[in-house]
Amino acid sequence: MALGAVLGMAGGIGGAFAGYQVRTRLVKALKVPDLVIACLEDGVAIGGGLLIVSRF
Repeated sequence: MALGAVLGMAGGIGGAFAGYQVRTRLVKALKVPDLVIACLEDGVAIGGGLLIVSRF
């Protein structure tokens, strides 16, 4: 159980840093406001979560 908690924490931290890097690079590359990319990111996260919940 402790191993699962540590791996979950590491995955969350790693995902947060990777997501930040991708988002900032997209904002610079596409020259759009950060809010646009943030909304798209949230849409993907919500859609992915709904897909996972509906399948399993």
